[in-house]
Amino acid sequence: MTCLTFTRACFDAVSAFYSLMHIPRQEYAALFRAIASWVHPGGWFLATLGLGDCAASVDTNWLGVPMYWSSFDRATSLRLLCNAGFVVRRACEETADEDGVAVTFLWVLGRREGRPRLSPPPV
Repeated sequence: MTCLTFTRACFDAVSAFYSLMHIPRQEYAALFRAIASWVHPGGWFLATLGLGDCAASVDTNWLGVPMYWSSFDRATSLRLLCNAGFVVRRACEETADEDGVAVTFLWVLGRREGRPRLSPPPV
């Protein structure tokens, strides 16, 4: 996802569920800026982020495969989203049960700054 390119302001919304925590956190700021550029002014970004200060972690046997994890604390993640051009409208922590282990994620809903588009995009 960090290598994707799209035309500026080509989406009404972008979502990223349980995926961002699998890239190095030092790439978050650039990715958030890229996502903000893909969303038209007034558009939305909905995502789940890891919660906690985790520079990097690898679980060698997560559901049978190795898995990489990385995250920032809540305040840092929200600051990065704001710096990218999103106004965070909602940020809440939700805990899920993963095979008997309670895991908490940060759900964020951000709106790209700027005037919303008043007409549909050209087809």
